[in-house]
Amino acid sequence: MIAPFSFLIVVLCLLSTSCERKPTPEIPESKAETTLSPDRAENPFAIPAQSEPDTLGESVMAQAIGQVGDSQIEIEYHSPAVRGRAIWGREVPYGQLWVTGSHSATRLTIGAPLLFGGKELPAGKYAIFTIPGRKDWEVIINRDWNQHLTTQYARSKDVLRFTVKPSLQMINQERLRYEVISLGADSGQVTMSWEKVKISIPLSKRATL
Repeated sequence: MIAPFSFLIVVLCLLSTSCERKPTPEIPESKAETTLSPDRAENPFAIPAQSEPDTLGESVMAQAIGQVGDSQIEIEYHSPAVRGRAIWGREVPYGQLWVTGSHSATRLTIGAPLLFGGKELPAGKYAIFTIPGRKDWEVIINRDWNQHLTTQYARSKDVLRFTVKPSLQMINQERLRYEVISLGADSGQVTMSWEKVKISIPLSKRATL
């Protein structure tokens, strides 16, 4: 038989233990995680679709990543904002070489050979330049990927040149945005959109002989 004093100690211990056992609080889902687009969740440097004005003055570092066939494609660039300015023919003149971003030349890295704009491009790192026009844009892939603006550009280092036709969008894209879009196992496209203009460059896996 348990002595009265010992029984009282046992009861007090049981009560103390039950009081300390509190239900585990539920952790609310992060608001940031629920509002981020899939691209932003996977790549924090991806520029989202953005129609509203952006008051941030400077350009921001940005990145687009994707996969076509065996090749991972990465584009690194500085993204400027419209901020109410007239872009085409003013901030970006027609008929002049452009880094297709701001500051340093836009950098393209591909992990395996691709058909880029219908032309063969070996694996490596390159700079993307364009010459915007009202009806056609010339796209230039240059092997000197580490350049500032267009002051160091040399045509002798061009790897590819081809033309694409720009398209007009109904919705404004406030910050210049690159995307690498997969269209299947072996094809895709690189797009650049800013303000209401968009260009698309077809990509495909190089045919093996």
